[in-house]
Amino acid sequence: MKISYNWLSKYIKTDLELERVGEILTDIGLEVEGIEKTSGIDTDFNKVFVGEVTSCEQHPDADKLKVCKVSVGGENDLDIVCGAPNVATGQKVIVATHGAILHPTGAEKPLKIKKGKIRGQVSQGMLCAGDELGLDDNHDGIMVLDNACVVGSNPKDYLQSNEDYCIEIGLTPNRADAMSHFGVARDLKAYFDYHKMDYTWTPIQSTDLDSDEDVFDITVKSDKCYRYAGITMDNITIADSPEWLQDNLKSIGIEPINNIVDISNYVMHDMGQPLHMFDLAKIGGNQIVVRQANQGETITTLDEKNVELLTDDLLICDESNPLCIAGVMGGLHSGVSNDTTSIFIESAYFEPVSVRKTAKRHTFHTDASFRFERGIDINTVELGLERAVQLIQEICPQATVSSAPCLHYNTHINAFEFDFSQDKCRTIIGKEITNEEIQNVLSALDIKYTEQENNVLKLSVPSFRNDVTRDVDVIEEVLRIIGYNSVEIPTQFKASLEIHDGINEHEVYNKIADTLAANGFNEAMNNSLTKSTYLNLFSEFKSENAVEILNPLSQDLSFMRQSLLPGLIENAVYNFNRQNSGVRLFEYGKTYNIFNAQYTEEKKLSLLIAGDFKAANWKESKERSNFYHLKATLELVLDKLGLLHLTKQKANDFSGYFDSVTYKVKKKDIATIGIVNPKIAKQIGLKKQQAFYAELNWETIIALLSEQIVFKDVPKFPSVSRDLALVMDRSVRFADIQNIAFESDKKILTDVEIFDVYTGDKIDVSKKSYAISFRFQNPQQTLVDKQVDQSILKIYNNLQKHLGLELRDGELKVK
Repeated sequence: MKISYNWLSKYIKTDLELERVGEILTDIGLEVEGIEKTSGIDTDFNKVFVGEVTSCEQHPDADKLKVCKVSVGGENDLDIVCGAPNVATGQKVIVATHGAILHPTGAEKPLKIKKGKIRGQVSQGMLCAGDELGLDDNHDGIMVLDNACVVGSNPKDYLQSNEDYCIEIGLTPNRADAMSHFGVARDLKAYFDYHKMDYTWTPIQSTDLDSDEDVFDITVKSDKCYRYAGITMDNITIADSPEWLQDNLKSIGIEPINNIVDISNYVMHDMGQPLHMFDLAKIGGNQIVVRQANQGETITTLDEKNVELLTDDLLICDESNPLCIAGVMGGLHSGVSNDTTSIFIESAYFEPVSVRKTAKRHTFHTDASFRFERGIDINTVELGLERAVQLIQEICPQATVSSAPCLHYNTHINAFEFDFSQDKCRTIIGKEITNEEIQNVLSALDIKYTEQENNVLKLSVPSFRNDVTRDVDVIEEVLRIIGYNSVEIPTQFKASLEIHDGINEHEVYNKIADTLAANGFNEAMNNSLTKSTYLNLFSEFKSENAVEILNPLSQDLSFMRQSLLPGLIENAVYNFNRQNSGVRLFEYGKTYNIFNAQYTEEKKLSLLIAGDFKAANWKESKERSNFYHLKATLELVLDKLGLLHLTKQKANDFSGYFDSVTYKVKKKDIATIGIVNPKIAKQIGLKKQQAFYAELNWETIIALLSEQIVFKDVPKFPSVSRDLALVMDRSVRFADIQNIAFESDKKILTDVEIFDVYTGDKIDVSKKSYAISFRFQNPQQTLVDKQVDQSILKIYNNLQKHLGLELRDGELKVK
C-alpha cells in the first residue's frame, strides 16, 4: 500500500525526520518496505546559481542562438550561448556552471554541464528551463525568476518544488483500519499520544447534507448489503481535476481521469471508504435496486469484459438492468463520461465474504474489492458520502445536491465487547506495565473501557478495528504501541527437559541438515504450489493425480507440487543467471497427489548439484559436478542415518533421470539418485548445465529408524582383504557386483570397493576390467585363510553365474 507523506501530513504533522516516522510505522505493525521521492527537485544545485543577463546579442553564425553575458556574483561575467526564445537582457535566470549535474525530467541519466564552444562561440554554462531542472515538462523557454532574487544565491530558495515522498507499507491482511491515509495517521496519533510526543492533529469533519428535495428511490433486497447510502447531484461539469488533487493521486501511483472519478479515488485512499459514481441519466426508472444476480444474468464491466453472473453475486441495478457488481467492478454503460451533467453517488458496506468470493470467482482485483473484502469501517459510509459531496462542491461550485441523502440499515454491527485482564496482559508481554500505562494505550487507540474487579476491564472496541475481537488481540495492541523493543531481554532463561520415546524426527532432520550444510549445501525452501506446465514431467506422475487449486493466485501457482525437483532446478537457474557457477542445494518438504479420491502427502528430502563442484585456484583447476559427487553425499547421509550398511543398490530406469540407482532397505525404496534428464531440465529452464538429483523417502527412512538399532563395539580382531581383477561386459554395473557379493556372504564380508577401472587394447573392446577389493572380518575371532578363500570363491562363482564375469589372470583355489 502506498501512502503520500504530504497527504498524510494533512491529518498529522510532526517535526520528526521522515526516516524516523518510517521507523515508528514499522514498530507499530505497519511495516515500511521503502520510502521513495515522488516529486520535487532532484538537482542538488551544487554549482547552480541565480544569475542576471547583462547583455544578449545575436549569435554571428546561428539564427536561433544568442550570445549572453551573465553575472553570477563573481568578478567576471560568464559567456553563455543560449537557444531559448525568451532570453533577454536584465532577466534573473537560473545558471548551471561548469561541473554542475542536473536531473532533467524523464531523462534516464543525469546531465553534466561542461565548458565548450557552440558554433565557434565560448559557452561557460547553461541557462536552465524547468524540465532541465526536473521541475516540470516545460521546455518552451528558460525559467525567469522574480527581480527580487539575489544574484549568486541558491535558486532552490526561490522555487516551489512540491516535494513529496511515497511510503510503501507492507500491510498485513488484518489491518483493514490502516488502508487509508487517515487510518495510518490515526495509528501514528495513538503512538504519539502514548509517548507524549508533539504533533498537530486535524480530524475529518462531518458535513451537513440536509436537503429539501425528495429522497432518491433506493431499495435494498439483499442481506449481503449491510448499509447503503446515496445522494444525487446536478449541474456537474466534467473537467480535469485541480492540480492539488492530481498531485495527490499521482503521488501514490494513480493516474488522474477527471474531477468526479478522481474525487471517488481520493476519498477511498483518503479515508478508506470506496465510492461509486453513476451517471444519473443512465439509471433506468430513476431508482437503485441492490439485489442478488439472477442465474445466467450478464453485465459488461468497465474493462469491457462480458461477465456471466451467479446468484451469489451482489449487484447494483436500476429498475431492470445491472449497473455494477457491488464492491467489485463498475459497469461499462453506467459510469461517468464527458457528457455527464448529473450523478448518483454510492457509499456502502457490503459483506466482506460475499465481495471476496465474487472478486475471486470473476478474477477481479480492484482497490475497492481489496478494501471491502477485508472489512471497512461501517461507520464511514455516511462520512464518505459527505466528504465526496463537499469536494465536488469545492471543485465544481455550480454543483447542487438534488436529493436528500438516503441511508439504509440492513444490519447493525455492534462493537466487540469483552473482559480484559491487565494481569494477563503483563504476563504475556513479559514486562511490568502499570495499569495506568495499559489504560493510556487503550485511550490512545480509542478503545473504551470500564474498570471491573481484580484488574479486569470491560472493553468496547471501535468499529474500525474489526480484527480486535479477543483479549489477546488487545494485548498485541498494547505491545505494539509501547514498543516491542521496550521489552527487556531476560538475563536468564528457564527450560524443562523433554524426553522422547523412540526417534525424534526433527532431531534426525537437523542432524542431516547440519551434515549437508557442512559439506557445502545450501537449504532451499520453495513454494508447495507450482505451474501447470510442470505436470506430466515424469511418467510416474499424471495430471489426473495432481491436486489443483480452486482459486489460484496466478497460473504459476495453480497446482500442488508432485516433486521437489522443479523447484530446485528453478533455484539453480536463478543462481546461474546471477553468475554463481556452481550450486549444491537440498530441500525438505512435502509432495502432493490424489489417488482414488484420496489426497496423499509424502515427505521428501531432495539434493541437487549442478555446475562447478570445485572452483579453480592456484594449485588446481575447477572441477565440474558429476554423479559420483552426489552419490558420495547421499551415502554420507545414509551413513549418518545408520542405514548405509543395510542398503542394496539397484540400477533402474526412472522417468526423471537416466543412469539412476535406487537404494533399498528390507525391500523398501529409501532413495533414488540419478542424472536429470536434459529435456526435463530444459523445460524447467536449465539449458546449459547438467544437473544431478537425489530424493530420499523421508517417511520410510524414519519408519526404519524407529525400529530397534543395534550398537556394536569396534571389533577386536583384524580384517582381511582379497583383491580380484575381473573382466566383464561394459553394461555390468558395480552396484550389481556389490549386491551379489553381499548376498553371497552375509557373515564375514564387510566391504566391497573398486580401486581401478581398465579399458584398452589388452582386452576385448566390448569388455572392461574392474580391480575390486573385498574386505572380510569376524568380530568374534581371527579369520584364517581357508575361511576367506572359501568366501571369495563363492562370491566369484556367483558373479560368474549371474553377470558372466571372468578373472583377468589366473584362477581361484581353496588351499
